[in-house]
Amino acid sequence: MHPDPTVPPSVPSPFIPVYTVQQADRFAEMLALAYNNPSGSVMLSAWTTVLIIPVVINIDVKRVQEALNAHDYGTNAKWEADLLHWFNVPEIPPPIMGPTVLIDTAGVMLLWSLPEVLSSHFKDLMWGALSPINAMLSHSISEPTANGTWHIAHRNFNGADMQGCLNFSPVWFQQGRNASTACPEVSATPKARNPDQGGRDWLKQMMVLSAVLSAAMAIMHPNLYAAGHNAVIHLYQDLAVPHSDAPVFAEMA
Repeated sequence: MHPDPTVPPSVPSPFIPVYTVQQADRFAEMLALAYNNPSGSVMLSAWTTVLIIPVVINIDVKRVQEALNAHDYGTNAKWEADLLHWFNVPEIPPPIMGPTVLIDTAGVMLLWSLPEVLSSHFKDLMWGALSPINAMLSHSISEPTANGTWHIAHRNFNGADMQGCLNFSPVWFQQGRNASTACPEVSATPKARNPDQGGRDWLKQMMVLSAVLSAAMAIMHPNLYAAGHNAVIHLYQDLAVPHSDAPVFAEMA
């Protein structure tokens, strides 16, 4: 409830599934605990007690960021090892037992730790939503080659219950096109003309689940959420400007 008694309470729409409201409440509780970051323990339920401790990493993220450039993709092991040595980056802390935030010496948030924030029912729904794209995932893996792409290399999925990498970008600029004049296109996986419509089925099943995750993102990383939100708004505005017979409309329908 709002602290101002004159503000009417917010009542969720009756059309929102009950499990969605419950999961949103669970997120809100865990995010508040992580942000407040008290010391000691807290009772999340009648069966679960977690330890909450502040976690500070002895590193200045801004300095590390300034040493990186736009072409550091995290695939050069030697360069990463040199950075860790130059900036005296400590080892990853032991497993965090409760909701908390990982911060650097300047107070910049590096990581939100929200263990068990997703209910078992919510996780089952997310896992079940993958069934339409199981075949697409298995076909996306390739054997490593000299010119292969690292994110679809078989060796990077050892021990994973489900293996694969798919592109669900709603818009992207094709190579060799002028970004200021060319109309972006939908990635291949969710295209309407794709014979395998599993990607579009997965997107439909994930709509409500993604809404809950987006709400959590709005709190954990408001700038990133705002950037994504504005991008979607501009996409819808752009759709109303070009001619309705443009090929991109058929792909995004």
